[in-house]
Amino acid sequence: MESTNRKLPMAACRRPALVRRAPRPAFCALRPAFTLIELLVAVTIMGILASITLFALSGALESAKGDKTRATINKLNSLVMAKYESYRTRRVPITIPTGTSTQLAAQYRVDAIRDLMRMEMPDRYSDIQDNPTTHSIAGVSTSSLIAVPSATQAYRAALPAAPNFHAEAAKCLYLFISHGLDDPDVMSQFSEDEIARDSLDGMRYFVDGWGQPIYFIRWAPGFSSPLQPWNVNPTDALGNPTAKATFITSHDPFDPLKVYVPTTASDPFYNPGLPANAQFYPALYPLIISGGPDKITDIYFNGIPNGGGTEFQYSKTSPPNNPYVVVNNGLFGAPTDLSSIFTPAGLSQGDGVDNSIDNITNHDLSDTQ
Repeated sequence: MESTNRKLPMAACRRPALVRRAPRPAFCALRPAFTLIELLVAVTIMGILASITLFALSGALESAKGDKTRATINKLNSLVMAKYESYRTRRVPITIPTGTSTQLAAQYRVDAIRDLMRMEMPDRYSDIQDNPTTHSIAGVSTSSLIAVPSATQAYRAALPAAPNFHAEAAKCLYLFISHGLDDPDVMSQFSEDEIARDSLDGMRYFVDGWGQPIYFIRWAPGFSSPLQPWNVNPTDALGNPTAKATFITSHDPFDPLKVYVPTTASDPFYNPGLPANAQFYPALYPLIISGGPDKITDIYFNGIPNGGGTEFQYSKTSPPNNPYVVVNNGLFGAPTDLSSIFTPAGLSQGDGVDNSIDNITNHDLSDTQ
């Protein structure tokens, strides 16, 4: 009988071959969480990136505010300069007596133009409140020759009984633009965020990108700019002598015959380099100004920087409405520091720091002239 225990082939008796596996790297072991140092480094990097982003956004925001301010000043400048230029050919309501010389007739006109500019382009309340000035030429008084302009009457009607002196020059600019121009739709050029209201007296004024008043000065004889590149004060902030004043070549366009000229060296506009018959007063351009990012102009506008004292009145100058009176002008520190505009005699000004560097004005615009 044949045995059932057959021998199997050798191959069948072998164990199945094991599948080779790649050796596991040592670093594949599960690692713990981030260390404190790693977290601090990550947080520091994110903080730096966030700071850079915020700084860039802040710079962009300041730049946008500056652009907005320039746009508003540009619109105001167009309106103000159009009015300013109109006085070159403006007919004045005066009668020249028969037999008056050409020089005296020219003086009549200059006086009348300055009086009209003072009342129609006010930069202080007294410009509005004071009546036409009394000025006698060859025994004839000019006070009866000029009536109160209709624009001034409109300003008086809109002026509160007790206006607050805060932002006075800015409020006068608003009155001038809103009530003194012939265009009834002029205010449609300005949006609501370009205008603010004083809660104390209800008067309005234009504001810059930082929400601060935009100020106005009709005549700024001590203000040095690309349009008025001269300095009427020969000392610097430390009281040391500076280079001689540089005078521009264009004279007052409203006094073409030069009936008014500086005659003595005490006059800040007297040019010692010119003979007496060549002296003249330079052209003055209206100034529209914002304090810029630091919100400080470092310019005193009307002689009452702290809301008290006596306001400078053009109707009281000699001759009346003299655009070239400079009273202890100064930008900062003591009254004789830097060239600026009217300030009260003997007033100690400012903190000794010039904050006018970042001011934004219409004198810096290319189309002002």
